[in-house]
Amino acid sequence: MLHLKRLVLYLDAIKKYTVAWKATQSTAKVKSEVLTLSDLVGRLDKRVAGINLLEIKDYLKRSKVARKISGYAIKCAEKDEG
Repeated sequence: MLHLKRLVLYLDAIKKYTVAWKATQSTAKVKSEVLTLSDLVGRLDKRVAGINLLEIKDYLKRSKVARKISGYAIKCAEKDEG
């Protein structure tokens, strides 16, 4: 569960950064920017700097949580239809 919380925190930080970047780019002449991974992590929320994405990836593979969530979503959709 801890890995999922970290993943959500990381994704939320990326979302906040991209929304803010898009808002600043609406008035800029340049519409793209190239960053290294370390530059991107440096611009994200400081809480995500210590998150190890490789540990999260390994957890997702081991637990097969994506498959479980997908199966649950399919069952919910079938239940709503029928």
